[in-house]
Amino acid sequence: MNIEKWRDNIIDPYSIKFNNNLIIKDILSYPYAANDVYKCLGNDCIFYLKVQRDDKGNINNESNILKELEKYNFLIPKVLDSGKVDKYDYIVTSELLGLRLSQIEDFNKSVCLKEYGRMLSLIHAIKPNCDKIKIRKINDIPDYEIWKKYPILKKYIDWLEKNRIEMNYKTFIHGDFQYANILYKDDKISGILDWEYSGMGSKEQDIAWAIVRRQTQNFLRTKKELEIFLKGYKEIGSYNEKDFKWYLVNSYVHFYIINNEKDKKYSKFVLRKIEELIR
Repeated sequence: MNIEKWRDNIIDPYSIKFNNNLIIKDILSYPYAANDVYKCLGNDCIFYLKVQRDDKGNINNESNILKELEKYNFLIPKVLDSGKVDKYDYIVTSELLGLRLSQIEDFNKSVCLKEYGRMLSLIHAIKPNCDKIKIRKINDIPDYEIWKKYPILKKYIDWLEKNRIEMNYKTFIHGDFQYANILYKDDKISGILDWEYSGMGSKEQDIAWAIVRRQTQNFLRTKKELEIFLKGYKEIGSYNEKDFKWYLVNSYVHFYIINNEKDKKYSKFVLRKIEELIR
């Protein structure tokens, strides 16, 4: 099958000698992701191959986490193989069925968003054997030099510095719990993907990252919808409101930078949201 790539890959996936008699018969798609991801047709199944592109990723951690989580009843991919090719770590996982909320035209927001929050709280309630999370740029205040490029952010970076909180490592977190990594079927969660950044960290960071509004999403846009998510979360656990607000402000500052002022409407929304939070 001749599928167009959206960028050059760092290795030839057909060169990998997998264990467990896995082979790639065909590549069905190249999903958009930070790492190189391939949806593959094997002998008797469809599977996903993920190859770590740089040191920002942590695929070896994802492999260990998924194996550790097998003792819990989460709907997660099964690790079919993992290893290293040349200097690049890779993982092969089973396919999970379902769609992201962004792919579903008509879904029950009250049911889905409540389950979205409740599932995150269930994740935070378990005690797996794992390491602390790998700190990413989005976990911390942007470099102070950034305001030279975006002077409008200086006020908010000052606020983050003045109210800085220390990352705690008391809770197991997903690390990238957001709608692109959650699959649904019949208004119920059918799969949780991308555990690469999981480990012991701050649950408030995980909650903030889950609800920060991305550019194109058509849900979690209103106060009522956010309340539904948080109501679902509070069915299982609780969180520190002050820390949650700090991480939410920090997340929106990072999204302003990521957007790079390309989408003017979204940039204005982000600034309004930050002002609302720090008021």
